[in-house]
Amino acid sequence: MERITIWFGVILIAFGLVSYLGTGSNDPTALTPLLPGIPILLLGIAARQGRQPTLALRLAVGLSALALLATIWGLLSGLLPGGKSISLLANVLQAVLALGCAIFVGLYVRRVLQERSSSGS
Repeated sequence: MERITIWFGVILIAFGLVSYLGTGSNDPTALTPLLPGIPILLLGIAARQGRQPTLALRLAVGLSALALLATIWGLLSGLLPGGKSISLLANVLQAVLALGCAIFVGLYVRRVLQERSSSGS
């Protein structure tokens, strides 16, 4: 899971840079994936080096869950009456970020459940 965490952090960082530079947007909110991406990458490296790997992974998943909730909130707030409207591209990028975070959290939950079921037998 440490390797997945590192790669997920790298993907979030790259996604933030691509969404900022690739869209030609000068809006710094396009860099939003960097906010969880950098600490998730660092936590993945810390977990791989053996410095309390369980804690580091839990923190990384917690950050990803927060990013998921914030992204979903951002998507939903645009649908609410009186909510701020954002471009279709921004909605798609937020949906991709939410999907990535959901997959990462799901992978961790699956791993924990597998460990519990194998230790119980």
